[in-house]
Amino acid sequence: MGGGMTYHLSISTKLGLAAVLLVLALAGTYSWLGARLLNATHEEQARRLQAARNTELEVRSVAVASHVAGSAREALAGSEVGRLFRILRDIEKRDPEVQWAALADASKRILVRSDQSVDLSLSESLPLDELARRQSEVGPRARIVTQPIYLADGVSILG
Repeated sequence: MGGGMTYHLSISTKLGLAAVLLVLALAGTYSWLGARLLNATHEEQARRLQAARNTELEVRSVAVASHVAGSAREALAGSEVGRLFRILRDIEKRDPEVQWAALADASKRILVRSDQSVDLSLSESLPLDELARRQSEVGPRARIVTQPIYLADGVSILG
């Protein structure tokens, strides 16, 4: 007979070892699954944060581009005249009785009108009297009101 030594473990020892191995296997599996789940959660959160950041950057870029475009448009349309045009259009929109509004310079030439483009107003440079004459031809329902703009020292810019 061979001279190998065999160990005989009791059934309770074998069950105990099996239980320990099962606990170790379950603990290892849950640790591995937990690490994968945590990693997946972090990756998903990182993707969401990056998407939110990209959206924020896009919105800010559009806002900056719009601001630059508006500023450039004003500069190309005679700088302050572009702002004056928007003021006149706002007045026209707020009061349904106002059909149009215009601003003239010190030489009584129209700078800007609410009823036509800034470029056209600047290129026409229509005298205020001529505008009044044209509007009176439109019909008797038109009423023209002229209001001088006074500077801080009380001097009218229309002279």
